[in-house]
Amino acid sequence: MPQRPTPSFVTQVDSYGASLSARATGYVQATNAAAAVTLPAAAGVANVIDEVIWSYSGNPTGGALTITDDGATVFSVDITSAGPGFVPFPNGLRGGLLTSLVVTLAAAGSGVVGKLNVMGARTDPLNSGETGLSPSPPPSGSPSMDFSVPGNSMYVGAIL
Repeated sequence: MPQRPTPSFVTQVDSYGASLSARATGYVQATNAAAAVTLPAAAGVANVIDEVIWSYSGNPTGGALTITDDGATVFSVDITSAGPGFVPFPNGLRGGLLTSLVVTLAAAGSGVVGKLNVMGARTDPLNSGETGLSPSPPPSGSPSMDFSVPGNSMYVGAIL
């Protein structure tokens, strides 16, 4: 099986090239400040996220989770209570080619600690026929998400 390129934030990969740990930039926390994880743009690949997990230590004021793809919002949800929550992307939330994905947990108010974990962050190589100049739909059966399909940019699996 061909190995995927290893993104710069991954600290280990298994024998198939899948990330075992994205802790180098996959986890951040902040007190009364936004917590953000950036998956940088890289030549010939698209960034993919499998799941986002967050928590607030107290009831947030203006709590929110946002994911942007090269500055354009592709996912946004308000968070109105303390504790953990998560959003899985079973087929992976796939960004555009040559673009960065930024996952941001909003500042939640004085003394409230926000924690953000981005799980299964990886890069996918270009699919056959993709030029890298603009996003193209993945081939049928591909384990990735195409934002041009209606509804994919608003996909929510579950929130606790």
